[in-house]
Amino acid sequence: MGLIFSIFNEGFPPKSRFTIDDIPDLTGKVIIVTGANSGIGKETAKALLAHNAKVYIAARIQEKVEAAIQELMDETGNEAIFLKLDLSDLKSVKAAAEEFLSKEKELHVLFNNAGVMNPPIEELTAQGYDLCFGTNALGHFYFTKLLLPALLAGAKSSPDGKARVVNTSSSVHRFTNNIDFNTLRDSPARRRKWRWILYAQSKLGNVFFSNELARRYGDQGIVSTSLNPGNLKSDLLRHLNKVELWLLDLVLHPVPYGAITQLWAGTSPEGLDLNGKVRDYRSRSTYWFMKTGIAVPNPLGSYWETKFSGQRFTISTRLVGLVRGASTEYIGLRDRVVQPEEAELSSKMGVVQSFFAESFPPKSKFSPDNIPDLSGKVIIVTGANTGQYRVGKATAKALLAHNAKVYLAARSQEKAEQAIKELKEQTGKEGIFLKLDLADLKSIKSAAEEFQSKEKELHVLFNNAGVMAPPIDQLTAQGYDLQFGTNVLGHFYFTKLLLPSLIAGAKSSPDGKARVVNTSSFASRLTNDLDFNALTDTPARRKKGSQMMYIQSKFGNVLFSNELARRYGDQGIVSTAVNPGNLRSDLQRHISVIELLLLKPILYPAHYGALTQLWAGTSPEGAELNGKFLIPWARVGVANPATEDPKLAGDATTMSGLHTFFVETFPPASKFSTDDIPDLSGKVIIVTGANTGVGKETAKALLAHNAKVYLAARSQEKTEQAIKELKEETGKEGIFLHLDLADLNKEKELHVLFNNAGVMMPPIDQLTAQGYDLQFGTNVLGHFYFTKLLLPSLIAGAKASPDGKSRVVNTTAFVSHVTDKIDFQTVTDTPARRKKGTQALYAQSKFANVVYSNEFARRYADQGVISIAANPGSLRTDLQRHTGSFVKCLVSPLLKPAPAGALTQLWAGTSAEGANMNGKYLIPWARVGVANPAAEDPKCGEDLWKWLEEQVQNV
Repeated sequence: MGLIFSIFNEGFPPKSRFTIDDIPDLTGKVIIVTGANSGIGKETAKALLAHNAKVYIAARIQEKVEAAIQELMDETGNEAIFLKLDLSDLKSVKAAAEEFLSKEKELHVLFNNAGVMNPPIEELTAQGYDLCFGTNALGHFYFTKLLLPALLAGAKSSPDGKARVVNTSSSVHRFTNNIDFNTLRDSPARRRKWRWILYAQSKLGNVFFSNELARRYGDQGIVSTSLNPGNLKSDLLRHLNKVELWLLDLVLHPVPYGAITQLWAGTSPEGLDLNGKVRDYRSRSTYWFMKTGIAVPNPLGSYWETKFSGQRFTISTRLVGLVRGASTEYIGLRDRVVQPEEAELSSKMGVVQSFFAESFPPKSKFSPDNIPDLSGKVIIVTGANTGQYRVGKATAKALLAHNAKVYLAARSQEKAEQAIKELKEQTGKEGIFLKLDLADLKSIKSAAEEFQSKEKELHVLFNNAGVMAPPIDQLTAQGYDLQFGTNVLGHFYFTKLLLPSLIAGAKSSPDGKARVVNTSSFASRLTNDLDFNALTDTPARRKKGSQMMYIQSKFGNVLFSNELARRYGDQGIVSTAVNPGNLRSDLQRHISVIELLLLKPILYPAHYGALTQLWAGTSPEGAELNGKFLIPWARVGVANPATEDPKLAGDATTMSGLHTFFVETFPPASKFSTDDIPDLSGKVIIVTGANTGVGKETAKALLAHNAKVYLAARSQEKTEQAIKELKEETGKEGIFLHLDLADLNKEKELHVLFNNAGVMMPPIDQLTAQGYDLQFGTNVLGHFYFTKLLLPSLIAGAKASPDGKSRVVNTTAFVSHVTDKIDFQTVTDTPARRKKGTQALYAQSKFANVVYSNEFARRYADQGVISIAANPGSLRTDLQRHTGSFVKCLVSPLLKPAPAGALTQLWAGTSAEGANMNGKYLIPWARVGVANPAAEDPKCGEDLWKWLEEQVQNV
């Protein structure tokens, strides 16, 4: 009822007791009005000029302002001054404040009047904030903050000892009770929120800020008032639709009325006593405060705002919420403290406690003087190049000073060599440059190979390099998010390639240990999950934003560190994650001056940041810190519990998935080549999908070694062309098989079947002839049925072979690792299938290939038929014909030529070792790998086999 009463009370006000005739003479007063080129702001400026104030009209479009200035001069005889201000651009706000301060020493009244209402949801500020909140609340907060010196000077020079800030709010601030900080940037939460609520919370932010300003600066003469100017016909309504305008028309008043309340607050004697008050339309009261003229603000908003104002992290500071990098440790924490709905109190207090423990540490008990002699130790420090503020450089300096052999791994040779020169001057020891660009997987591989060509052992690896909050359009060379790609993926791959050297270093060390020190951050506490949909340039990533991607990368550092500890601890590898502290470093190069000013009170010199990782990497205690999370300065802390979850860190969709991805995508040189294929005279072999790509390359090698090869494919024309080309290259002629088996009547034996054909991510509306999903129907069901019909020939082939074996090689893919079940509701054209989407359906079909291959191995091994699943690798073939150009560009650096893809299946199908690979999962190039554990579950195999049999029993 209070809300309804307020709406009617403020929407249909009585006649105002204050008019512009009541404005006193303003000679000598310097006043700024934002958004004064039209509407309420222009009417306010007009009244001020008419009473001899010196008025600055602060607005964005110079042409419109100059026209307004001319009109106002014609009407009042006094000329206003243009001040260029775009409140949706913090750089423009700063420039405007600096321009004003260069002209004026004092400011007597600031009307924070400009605003925007309900713009299109895709419109953001220059810094990526919601346009309503960024303009109405954040922009005015920053402008006021920069003008505080002039306001304080204005108060001192005024006879009444006061300067005033008048903040324009709205009755809609009553429609929300809190500010959802998850919606202030372009997030899914923001797009889900009704645009009127986004506007409402910006207006609530105006009241919060106004009241906090009143509390903070009231004793210095600053009078801060927020007000509802009324429901007015103004340009503010330009984004509303016709229906909204029609509904509002009944309660809209002419623009000049809207200036009355703010003129009363900004010029009248009564206005001096309105510090912290909420004014409503036409300078009068709501509820029972008719005599005092004081309105009642949103009571819940007032409650929360008062409740939180006494905390260290106040609302007004939050309004500058530039959450980036190290500031996530500062402001992200505040979000958790002051948002009552965000988490349970115990969880929040844990984060609070961690923040203080890690941001305001006691004096360190460890110093570089405690580092033992490191003679004979080989150490790599990533990101250790030049710069005044480099933790890596400070780490390298201490290591060199204690006689370690230090490799400075960095991207810029020029900067690294400058650092090496500076370090030699300081320590007398010379570091070694190792060229490493963590944003390029090829560079990482080259760096590891270069190091291993020089060193047999590595004793300590400091994974120190990193990037924080870069522009969102920056990606790695392979198309990954720059922060996750550099901070996590790059260091993971570098560490993986160096594992042989680390294990050798552990064996040669007196304590039997080598160490990996992974630099994380307090920000690792601000998320509990990795969103793998955001790791490449997807809409999900852009919605998440640069700041959240940094947090996710730091969370990933701890996950990786813990998983490395679990996997290699028994081989002497000690893996430790470290929060080096809040440091003044080059890591902040992408954040603004304002953010740096915000962070400055909690930042320490870079060399402090080296202490904790040096303790982990060099001290005797460090050898016992496997799997620990260290905090400033040189202390064992408590990690985010989510990072210690072995399932999250080790299952097929997280760090193990990354491990598998690298193992299968960046294989070493193959030990098997087509020259190793034995003579295949007398062998009958079928290769499905052999008219192109890997299948054709497989057929080529088989023909070259005298096999009788059937090329089983759909298109006779394409296959006959392939047969012709193969004959020209090998001198041998393949046989076309139209997959109707008619041509097999003359063959009693089949020695090898390559189930190679496949389809990947076709349009979702494409189905098989019998109505199955095209991918599952072709890749799984089709090959199952084909193999089932050929079983008599395969069993006969096994009996006729000297080794008593025939072989079935089933082509799968790395994506078999990204799902762990088969949803049989999606294999025909159902809503569930269309919801799953073509990519997930492809992954499901490749998972099923492995499940089927393993079940076949269990069922027919005793009859001599060997079944093997093979990932041929990431290849440049016709399989990608349905993928878009963007995806092709993204994956192109990972793709290898088709002939390379034939190696693994040829090894399985022709080599002597292949006869002993029943039930195995092979990976590039010609290696035995580890299958998705879910694909080896006999129950899963039985269920799939049963379903497949049911589908073909009536064919």
